[in-house]
Parts: sequence; structure tokens; C-alpha cells
Amino acid sequence: PASTSDDYYGVAVPSEAPVVPHKSEKGPSGDFTGGTVALQSAEWYWGKITRDEVKDRLKDMPDGSFLIRDASSQKGEYTLTIRKDGSDKLIKIGHRGGKYGFTEPYTFPSVVELVNYFRKESLKQYNNVLDIKLMYPISRYNQEEDTTGVDNESDVNKLVEQFLEVHEKFLKKSQNYDDMHSSYQRMEIEIEIKRQALEAFHEAISMFEDQIKLQEKLKTQAQPHEIKSLNENYDILNQRLGALNESKEKLESDIAMQNKEFQAFERDINYLKPEVLNLSRQKEKLHGWLLQHGLTHEHINQIMEDGLRSWANMNNIQMTHYDESTWFLPNCSRLEAEQMLTGTQTGTFLIRPRSAGHYALSISNNGVPNHCIIYQTDRGYGFAEPYNVYSTLKALVLHYAHNSLEEHNDSLLTTLKHPVYGQNVIVPTSTTAIKEDQRQQTSGEC
Repeated sequence: PASTSDDYYGVAVPSEAPVVPHKSEKGPSGDFTGGTVALQSAEWYWGKITRDEVKDRLKDMPDGSFLIRDASSQKGEYTLTIRKDGSDKLIKIGHRGGKYGFTEPYTFPSVVELVNYFRKESLKQYNNVLDIKLMYPISRYNQEEDTTGVDNESDVNKLVEQFLEVHEKFLKKSQNYDDMHSSYQRMEIEIEIKRQALEAFHEAISMFEDQIKLQEKLKTQAQPHEIKSLNENYDILNQRLGALNESKEKLESDIAMQNKEFQAFERDINYLKPEVLNLSRQKEKLHGWLLQHGLTHEHINQIMEDGLRSWANMNNIQMTHYDESTWFLPNCSRLEAEQMLTGTQTGTFLIRPRSAGHYALSISNNGVPNHCIIYQTDRGYGFAEPYNVYSTLKALVLHYAHNSLEEHNDSLLTTLKHPVYGQNVIVPTSTTAIKEDQRQQTSGEC
């Protein structure tokens, strides 16, 4: 079930509700409208979305990802949600007297200025557990608009171009991410090996220090003829200890430098990850829209492999399918359909109303006309349940332009290849006059 209230992280809710500024009062930026406009245009401000929607937006995002929405209290407050330790932390942004903040007394003149401040400074000022900055805004501008209005060839072309653009960006960003992640993992292993070596240095240094102390003790107890040998050993131990310390310091310096590089890699990877995830979601959404507009998985895979050239080749075949006037004959009878289709190429088709209700697909198979009922139901158009799912006759035509009719009729081993008034139809001479008459007809029996 959807969450209806916010459980804030580390916030003491005031007993008295803050006063909501009237529209006539000055905005947070000091003028009458500037503060509101600045907030409304901020990429990280999502307005009235639910807590569950926020959870979906932040899913799989790195720590430091954040967005702000209107609070569920509907008292003019806001809710900051930030990812920390792999989970969402909710922080209320309250206001009083034209000032905003997490706890009173509020000090920020606007929500925008609060966000800008904590993008540079850690939230541990507010809560010691939240040692993190607002690093990665979840932008509402990256969300693609719906394309339910796509219904013509030009729009579908744009959809394909958009899909390819997102696909290419996704491949580039994914490769970049994979390369960075591989380097990151290699560096992580190298640093661990160096840390183990540093630990070995510490143990060796400790051992030599113990030996030097032992030599110093032995010198106090040694006979005169043993002093020279003990001093030589003492000098050798000190030289080796110095060499060990020098190597240890060099290794510590190397580790410190590599740690900085490692942290930079980590920041870059965390910055890139939400971009890759967002592109993946966009690509998945566009893939679904292409399927809705008549393309198959095989065609989409071919487009991804060969680019716009592949789409152009397919497009030349199916261009006329988007023009209903090339295949929908509202005043055509069964007899007239048979006269028009006899002797034409396999896959030449038209759709017409039936006198008994619903519609009929008339299609040529080896030059012989065949007829199939298209049912019109509350769920949509189709040849039989449970396949009556196409919202329009055009959607049905676009689907079967790429999918064989064999699943509904074993003898129809063809797709809807050629609209009867399409440019690629080979028409027998005896049929030409019939087609011309049909174009000019205003009525007819079905």
C-alpha cells in the first residue's frame, strides 16, 4: 500500500505547525515571485509525488542521491530524501518567518539556498550520523514524455531515432562505467596488496627495533673483546632499520596517493551509475513503445545492430501501412474485395466492414482471396479471444505487418505485406478498373 505520511529521520516535529506564507508575502529569495520560480525550476524538485514514487526514483541509486518533494503534511513543508548506506533517509524541511531549515531556528532564505549549501557541506552539521553531502540530484528533466499520441510514420521515425540515440548513449556510458569499474577493482586489489606489504614492514621494523635494543643491552654486559663485534652488528641493524623505514615511508606515500586516485574513481563511478541506470530505463521504456507501434523484438534488435539504415529498409516496406486509406475500404463488399485481390501478390490485403457486424480482413494468398473476421470488442480488435487486444485497426495492421497470420489460420503463411492501394502492389490488368471504381464509390454492400 502507498505511504500516506512521512517518517522523518532524526527530526523533532514542532508542536506548533509552521505558518505557511501567503502568496502576497515576499518569497524566499526576497522578492514576491523569485523564490517560488527558482524552486519550481530546480531539477531536483518533484512537487507532489508520493513516498512510494520517490522510493522508485531512488532505487539502486548511489549514496548521496537526493530529491525534494512537497511534504505529505500539506502544510507548506517539504521533504528531502537522500540515499545513505543503501537506504532512503527522509528529512523534513520546515519554515517559519520566511526562513527554511531542518531544525529551528531556521536560517536559510530559500529551499534552493539550503540545497546549495548542503551540496558543499556535510549533513552531519544537522545529524552526526548523516556524514554525507547532497551529491547527485535526481533530475525530473531526465524523465521521457509519454508517446501515446504517436500514430503516424513521421512520429514513429522520431521514436526510432530517439531509441537509437538513447541506445548509443547507453552503450557508451556503460562501456565507460565498465572500464572505470575494472580499473577501480584493480586499484582496490593493488591497494590491499600494498597495505599487506605495509603491515609486513611494520612487523619487520618492530623486529629490528627489538634486535637493536637487545644489542644495546648486550653491549653493557659484554667483555672488552666482544665490543667491536657488537658495534658492527649494531651499525648493520641500524642501517637496515633505516632502509626499512625509508621503504615504509615511500610505500605509505604511494598508498596515500593511490587512495586519492581510488576515491576519485569511486566518485566518478557513483556519478556515472545513475546516468547509466536512467539511460537503461529510458531505453526499456522506448523499447516498449516501439513494440506498441508495430515493431517486433527481432526488428528492434536489427535496428540496434545496423542503425537507421536497417530502419530505413524496413520503413520502405511498411510505409503505406500507416495510411489507413491504402487498406481500409469502408464501402467495399466481399465480392468486390475478391475481384480486387484475385491474382495479386501474396500478402496483398484490405479491411472492410461486414454487413453482419464487426470487420473483415480480405487477403490474397497465392493469388486467391481469403477472408477473416476481425472482432470489435470492449477490450479491442482481434481475430479471436484472447487476442482481441489491439486498440485500433491500425494497431492490428502494424502488428501483423511483421507477424504471420499463421497463428490464426494455418493456411495463411504470410504477413500483411501490401495494402491494396499501396505502391508495391502488382495488380492484374482485369482488376485495375475495379480498383479505380472502388476509389470513387460512395456506398456498397458488405
